Amino acid sequence: MKNRLRVGFVIIILLLLSGVFAVAAQASGIAGLVEPITPSSTINTTAVPASSVVDIGVEGTYRYDFAYEVLEIMNQERVARGRAPLTMDQQLLDAGMLRAAECSVFYSHTRPNGSSCFTVLRGSHSGENVAAGYSTPAAVMGGWMNSPGHFENIVRTTFVSVGIGCYEDSTGVLYWAQVFDNLSPQGAGKPGNSRRAVPIASQKGNVAPNLVATNVTIKAGDASVIKAKIINQGWKSVYTVPTGNSYRYSSRNNAVATVNTEGEIMGVSGGSTVIDVLYQDGTATGASINVTTTPLDPSSVKIEQPASTTIETGRELQLKTIFSPAPAQATVTWRSSNTAIAAITENGLVIPRKAGTTTITATTHNGEKALLNITVVEPSAAANPGPSESAPPPTPTELRLDRSGTVNLDFSETLALNAIVLPVGAQSAIIWESSNTAIVSVSSAGIVTPKKVGTATITATSYNGKKATVAVKVADLYKPTGVKLSRTGTVDLPLDSTIQLTATLLPTGAMGAVTWKSSNAAIASISDNGTVTPKKEGTATITATARNGKKATVKVKVVDPYKPTGVKLNMTGTITLPMDQTLALSVSLIPATARSPIGWKSSSAAVATVSNGVVTPKKEGTATITAITGNGKKATVKVKVVDPYKPTNVSIVKPATIVLSVGDMMKLDATLAPASARSGLTWKSSSAKIMSVDSAGNVTALGKGSATITVTTANKKSAKIKLTVQ
Repeated sequence: MKNRLRVGFVIIILLLLSGVFAVAAQASGIAGLVEPITPSSTINTTAVPASSVVDIGVEGTYRYDFAYEVLEIMNQERVARGRAPLTMDQQLLDAGMLRAAECSVFYSHTRPNGSSCFTVLRGSHSGENVAAGYSTPAAVMGGWMNSPGHFENIVRTTFVSVGIGCYEDSTGVLYWAQVFDNLSPQGAGKPGNSRRAVPIASQKGNVAPNLVATNVTIKAGDASVIKAKIINQGWKSVYTVPTGNSYRYSSRNNAVATVNTEGEIMGVSGGSTVIDVLYQDGTATGASINVTTTPLDPSSVKIEQPASTTIETGRELQLKTIFSPAPAQATVTWRSSNTAIAAITENGLVIPRKAGTTTITATTHNGEKALLNITVVEPSAAANPGPSESAPPPTPTELRLDRSGTVNLDFSETLALNAIVLPVGAQSAIIWESSNTAIVSVSSAGIVTPKKVGTATITATSYNGKKATVAVKVADLYKPTGVKLSRTGTVDLPLDSTIQLTATLLPTGAMGAVTWKSSNAAIASISDNGTVTPKKEGTATITATARNGKKATVKVKVVDPYKPTGVKLNMTGTITLPMDQTLALSVSLIPATARSPIGWKSSSAAVATVSNGVVTPKKEGTATITAITGNGKKATVKVKVVDPYKPTNVSIVKPATIVLSVGDMMKLDATLAPASARSGLTWKSSSAKIMSVDSAGNVTALGKGSATITVTTANKKSAKIKLTVQ
């Protein structure tokens, strides 16, 4: 790390990793220090290109109540050490709150936009403490006071003003900042807590969105909101939730789904599209969401024709449906009650055959129906043609196809058939049928689509029953014989990474879609494009399946790269702890790259309690303090609590005389051993009629005789003296 001299700057960073241990509701953490920035060091001042910085919004609460509690505790510590109290300065208070909020995005003394923390401060001779995860002012002050570098900032004599920030993010994590200065304070108000949206200028690399869901399925007319979080690049165990307008969103197909500026996706019609997440300057974040919109089922359907319609033989009528509500979509099955009068194709084309009546029924896939009565008349029964109208075309006598015999059709292709109506000039709509729709289907336009290997007969029929056929043999020339994956065996996948798998169909030239599946999506999920995303530690098998069932697999072992294998305390063996002191314990995780919340436990809370590694004695005795990682690794140290002021003996200083007269008063004094001992004393007379003694050892002679005065310490050590009253 290159340093340049910057006189007067003292910055120490307290890193606190916070998390929930076992089933406890209270967060516990570990404290660690990064390399301190001392008066002989400087801050990186490399300029950050404006094109790499964007504004991100976070929403949380400025906790002014906690900020002023920290001020009160801090000034108590300063006064106890002979330092003048610090005054809250308005500009520094605003800067402290902003720095605390910035730490929720990027936990560091470097600001999220890449600039020094000093760019937010007013003075040149300043300091900063930051912390995160502590749940109370007392807890964060305890952490700072037990860290030498932070302690020095807090009690530094050259500082006269301070700004304290406490920001509670939307996930409930508290971030803390102390901003110190040696310039005269301007004073500050004490506002109430304020929930607000805070714009944070950040380098793009620090605020790339991590989407909660990358695949969304919604119905047409329904909405779904894009949810994103930002992993804190300075403390990857936590994240913050950006406001909805932090990014821009773009749909690649607005006919399927639209998205507004707040990230709300609205399903429009059936299909699939991709929503891209962009920074506010329009550059790509690399994040996107696959959106599938399922059609809205209609509640009713009607045919776009009068209830009764008349048509002539030799003429066709294309029917259309209208669904309600308007966004609804449906597949429709058409049926004629009398196909001898009029037939109807799969796409709603009515083909009249002879005079008569029939009823056309349109049925949606969800059972809604519409009816239309059709009357077919011969041309002579229709309105008399005018003198300028031509004669009707001749009636078909024969029907031929442009393909005959057996046609070979590859599975990946389609076949377009054309029907020829004879004699020349004859006209007719054609009804197309497949003898086996499981092998091939045929559209109303004569387009044959293969479904599986086999042979089926395609029949074309004119309105007056003339037919022509052709056999279609489906062969799968490009069917896969196998699938090969880009990764094989068992692949280790860290929890903070993803793996992109690709599948190659064998042999070369094989065609078809590949579907992906995870044997355990709770451990590792896989997207439609082969991206494996880890969820928790464990092993899952990823399977790629070709359209004909050929498969390839790879095992993915999800590992936690930050899981500790062990934990060490900064103290070992048995530590003697005086009753009037506390003991600050800290831990080191093994390996050094490990990250974990730490839980603390005392084997006897009656002897000593522990909170965030700070041991507080309660009474003499021995307790075992245990530090436990989130995955159960432990380290222990014994703490022996002793009373350094407990007396081993007490004696009464011999007075000048042991003989008193009635009415005399005498002051008795007691001496504790050793000389450093401290204890409360209890005085007692063996005869209250002869003499009395008060709590300070003052004796009053009341009557003639002798009595014994006893003094007793808190730990039951005692001494006696016999006095006589004449």
